[in-house]
Amino acid sequence: MNRLSKTMMALIIGGASSLTLLNQFLHEEEGDRTHAYRDAGGVWTICKGLTHVDGKPVRKGMVLTPVQCDRLDREQEQKALALIDRIVKVSLTPPQKAGIASFCA
Repeated sequence: MNRLSKTMMALIIGGASSLTLLNQFLHEEEGDRTHAYRDAGGVWTICKGLTHVDGKPVRKGMVLTPVQCDRLDREQEQKALALIDRIVKVSLTPPQKAGIASFCA
């Protein structure tokens, strides 16, 4: 069973937003890679688990700057959280929302 890191626990206890929690969780689980790599399923991936950049699949040899990754990751995280807001019709805590969004980001 995976446990949350001390950083995640501190953010949750401190009342961090869903976006902050999602960003930290993806950082811990996916890492921040500026060079394309194959994920466990063999899919080309970059940044914090992105499989597409500007609508195109990540490809072997793709390299982005940390600034580009930060921008793209943040956009994807915001889209995932907005999707949860549209679809889920019950009240969620920030950790619940971030957890669900981690499957969409």
